[in-house]
Amino acid sequence: MKYQRIHLFKHTETSWVVLVKDVRTGKKYVEKGVLKRANPILIHQWRKELDVLSHWQDPYIPELVDVKENDVAYMLVETYIQAETLDVWIRKHPLLKTHYRQRFICQMMHWMESLHQLGYVYVDLKPQNLLVHSSHVYLIDFNSCIEIGNEAIVSASAFNQDVQKHKREKIDQMGLKKMIRFLYPMSHLLPASKTFFLWTLRLKRLVVALILLNLSVFLVTPSFHSKWNRIDIYLSSGSSQDFLLAYKAQENANLYVWIENGWISKDVYENPKTAAFLIHQAIQTKDRSICEYINQHIPISTKEKILDESADLLEWVDDPPTQTWLDHYVEHLSKKQSMSKMDAFLLYCLKHHIIVSEKAWKQMIQWPSSKPISDSFANHFLEYCLFLRSQKREIIQLPSTLVHFFEDETESYVKVRKGTEKFIKELGKYCEICIFTASTKYYADIVIDGLDCKDLIDYRLYRQHTTVIDGVNIKDLSKLGRDLNKIIIIDNIEENYQFQKNNGLTISDFEGDENDNELDFL
Repeated sequence: MKYQRIHLFKHTETSWVVLVKDVRTGKKYVEKGVLKRANPILIHQWRKELDVLSHWQDPYIPELVDVKENDVAYMLVETYIQAETLDVWIRKHPLLKTHYRQRFICQMMHWMESLHQLGYVYVDLKPQNLLVHSSHVYLIDFNSCIEIGNEAIVSASAFNQDVQKHKREKIDQMGLKKMIRFLYPMSHLLPASKTFFLWTLRLKRLVVALILLNLSVFLVTPSFHSKWNRIDIYLSSGSSQDFLLAYKAQENANLYVWIENGWISKDVYENPKTAAFLIHQAIQTKDRSICEYINQHIPISTKEKILDESADLLEWVDDPPTQTWLDHYVEHLSKKQSMSKMDAFLLYCLKHHIIVSEKAWKQMIQWPSSKPISDSFANHFLEYCLFLRSQKREIIQLPSTLVHFFEDETESYVKVRKGTEKFIKELGKYCEICIFTASTKYYADIVIDGLDCKDLIDYRLYRQHTTVIDGVNIKDLSKLGRDLNKIIIIDNIEENYQFQKNNGLTISDFEGDENDNELDFL
C-alpha cells in the first residue's frame, strides 16, 4: 500500500476526501475518491477536477500527484496545502490589510482568466474554497467547474446560489463580485429602501461622537494629548524626523495599522535611519507580506545606504536584489571582512541561484591569506564555485586559504577518495545505494555525475532532505521508507546520524591524501 490514510476530511456514501501519507517518504497528500456506482454527476465532477489539475500548472493550486483506479472506485491524489480557509483567516485578522485585499482579488482574477483559457468557468468561488498560507491565497476544489458554453451547472454552494441567474460565461464574474464584497464588506451600496435607515444610523453615531468629544475635553489626560499631538504633528508634516517620535508615542505600536492607514510618508521610506527602523519592525512581525510591502516601498538608493539592514530583509522577501545592490553589499562585506555575513550571503546566493557580477566575484575572493576561514564558509564557497561552473560562468581564481580543496590556486576541482568507485561497485551487488549529503543539489550532482559508477547509485538525497536542529543537518534514516534493521550509514561526522546511532559507521575525513586506504579497510 503506497498511501496510508490518516485523517478523514469529509465523505458521503459514495465519495470521500481524506488526508493520506506516503508510506515511503512520509509526505502528506489529499486523496479524493468516488465509487464507480456513484451518481453520474459525482463521477463527472471527479473527472472535471482531474482534467483541470492535469492541464493547469500554477504555484497556488494543488498539484496532481497520482491517479488510481480499482474494481470499485476512481481516486486522485494531490498535494496537501496545510492552511486556513479565507473566512477563518479573516476572523483572526479583522484589520485586513489593503494590499492583502488587492493581491487576493488580483490572484482570483488571474485564476478565472487561466481557467477561461482552458475552456472552463469556476462556478463555486467562495471563502471556503480559498486557503491562506504564509500570506498567500490558494484555490482548491475544481469539481464544480463547467465548460464554457455548457448550459448546466453541476453544483453551487449557498454562498453562490444567486449566481445561477446569470449567463454561464459570467458566473465566475458574479462569484468574484461576491468575493470583493466579502473582502470589502462596506464597499457595496445598500438598496434604496435602506438608505434612510443608514442615514439615521449615521446621525445617531454623530450625536454620540459629539457628546463623547465634549466629555473628552475634561476627561482625557495630558499624556494622551501629548501622544496624539506627536502623531498629529507627523501626519501634518510627513517628515521622517517626526516619524520615530510619533511611532514610539503609541503604546504597542503596530506597523500593521500604520500600513493599513497609509500613514508612512515617502520621506520616511527615503530616509536611511527611518527606513532601517521600518525594516527592523517588519522583520519582527515575521509576516512576509509586511516585509514585502516595506521592501517594495524603500528606494534602491536608500537600501544601498543601509546594506546590513536590507540584507537582513532578503530572507523575508521574494524579489531578488538588484545587481547594483549586490555589488555594493559584497564591497561592504569585503571592507568589513565579516566572515559570518559573507558566509550567510553565499548561502543565500546558493539557495536562490543568485549569480554575482565579475566585479563582486573578484572582491569575494580577495580575503587576506592570514585571516582564518571557517569550515562553513569554505564549504559554501566551494559549492558556489561549482554552481557558477554549472551556469557556464568563468571562475577567475580561488583564495589560497582553500588550497586543500583544489589542485592549485587557479583552477577548482573535486578530488575523489581512493577506492570510491570500487567500493560502490562491490556494494551494489548486494544492496541499494543512496548518496545522502548535506550539500546542495547543484554541488552534489556535479560530483556524483563525475563518477564512473554513477549508474549504480539508486537514490540521491540532498540538504533539503535533512532535518536541521541547532544548525546540524541530521540525516534521519527513518524517512527512507526502509527497514532500519537493514540500513547502514557511512559518514565522517557521527552527529549527522544521531537519530540512529546504531546504524552508523564513522569514517575519517578525506583531505586529498592519495595514500588514503580507509575504504579498503572498511
